[in-house]
Amino acid sequence: MRQSQTVTLPGINIQAPWVEAIVSGYKVIETRFYPMPRKWVSQPLAIIETPGKARHFQRRIAGLVIFAPSWCYADKAAFARDRARHLVDPDDRLFGWREDGRPKWAWPVAWIEAYQQPLPPGFRVGIRYARAVEILRPSAALLDMLAPGNCPAHLSAQAARGQRESIDGA
Repeated sequence: MRQSQTVTLPGINIQAPWVEAIVSGYKVIETRFYPMPRKWVSQPLAIIETPGKARHFQRRIAGLVIFAPSWCYADKAAFARDRARHLVDPDDRLFGWREDGRPKWAWPVAWIEAYQQPLPPGFRVGIRYARAVEILRPSAALLDMLAPGNCPAHLSAQAARGQRESIDGA
């Protein structure tokens, strides 16, 4: 049976409670202080939910995501105008706009799938990413995207350009 195969994906660390907002579809833009690495644009990633300061659970896989190409917010006002999509208070000390000159990047969510799986004991994850996360029960949609000849890139480039232009021109 096709869905009994496992799939290995790179993983991205995202703190609680942001993961729930992304997986539920309320947060459609992840924000970071660096651009989305090109090698992972339009590629499925496992979302590794990290507890942040809450620390009431162990890291776990909480979803699968594909990001469209990232773009940099022009200024704090542009970041603030986009709050309904990224859900971050521009004045949040940890995740908001910084006045130290570090740019704030938008990573638009092109595709999301809820998926829960514990990480195996001793699973090693980096500060931002994990190289190989085994997905034990991949969905038919994920398997179709990963099938030879299929490319998830169609999900991203034009939509991301349109989103960026509407924000910068607003």
